[in-house]
Amino acid sequence: MIFDGASYIFNHGLFTKEQDTAISCHLPECSGVRMIQNDEKAALLQKLSDAASHLTGKIPESLIPSGGAQLGYARKGARDDTDIACVRGGLCQQYRDFDTCTVEFGGGGMIATVLLTVMKFDPRIRSAAIVACTPAAVKTMDTRFFETCSFDPRKEPPGLKTMDWGVAQCCRNGVPDAIYSRRTGDNEAIIRLFGEEPQGIANNILMLSM
Repeated sequence: MIFDGASYIFNHGLFTKEQDTAISCHLPECSGVRMIQNDEKAALLQKLSDAASHLTGKIPESLIPSGGAQLGYARKGARDDTDIACVRGGLCQQYRDFDTCTVEFGGGGMIATVLLTVMKFDPRIRSAAIVACTPAAVKTMDTRFFETCSFDPRKEPPGLKTMDWGVAQCCRNGVPDAIYSRRTGDNEAIIRLFGEEPQGIANNILMLSM
């Protein structure tokens, strides 16, 4: 198992957007509740921005999928993609300088679906990345003792939109460090990396980049 250095923290005070509204109606200091939520979002965006900054210009082209390498970080108790912060447009090899304004909530697409799926199995896993899958990257994961799982995208049932089927299949007995799938038809070969915080994910991406 690859650990990102963060301690496992259990927090059962999770709530959804609908619950946020209900709470604000019962508390006299509504602005204070909103301030706490804004502070949480700001801290989350900062952590994601810091991690992304460490990756700019360091990911080899071989590890970058067609849509760019994806990096995301979810709020506790995330329910939809508006609770998922991501790097807009993905990380590409030619980007040498990282613009912090490209980190935002919502619009995460595939990375949001991956995170929402994995959090159903372990809510502590709130960060994920998507990079291209290469034989060299798979070999590195094996030699570095990553806990990995793979699946065949051709076996995915039709019409499944709200969950990443491959991630769900691989997480039934615990969330691995990485889940990868080979190229099949129009589906790219990709690796999904998981961790509690984005800096640990960034470190693992750099490890695969060597």
